[in-house]
Amino acid sequence: MTTEYQALLDALFFSVNKPVNLDQIMKTIELENKNQARKIVDNYIKNFNDFHNGVKIISVKKGNYVLFIESKYVDRIKSYIKPSPLTQKQLRTLSYILKHQPVEQNELSRLFGSRAYNDIKKLGKMGMITKKKKENKIIIKIKEEAKYLIKTN
Repeated sequence: MTTEYQALLDALFFSVNKPVNLDQIMKTIELENKNQARKIVDNYIKNFNDFHNGVKIISVKKGNYVLFIESKYVDRIKSYIKPSPLTQKQLRTLSYILKHQPVEQNELSRLFGSRAYNDIKKLGKMGMITKKKKENKIIIKIKEEAKYLIKTN
């Protein structure tokens, strides 16, 4: 891997606060061949994770990658961490969807009240959930790349 690719990938991962997909990576490093780009990314991630101890890059879905802080360091730096783009209530809605998916939109409204519709709208705009109409119901699932926002035990 060239130093230029490494520098571009460093800049990309450190500048975004959400998963990066392979198409974004290909555009950044100006490659059109997916297989070649995937090899470069896999090599970059292996080298990055071998070298860095406090942060790691993981694949959250084939072709989607995210930089995250190792959980053992979060408590010591949490006062410096930029807040989530989601409110606590939106995170609660997202967590519920993750745990019980697929979920009907009406069920979320019954549980969380009318604010659930606004939460669902924002989560949809942010690309964190999918909504599909099935008969006369709206079925909601969380997208794979949004799971990194939720702590699960």
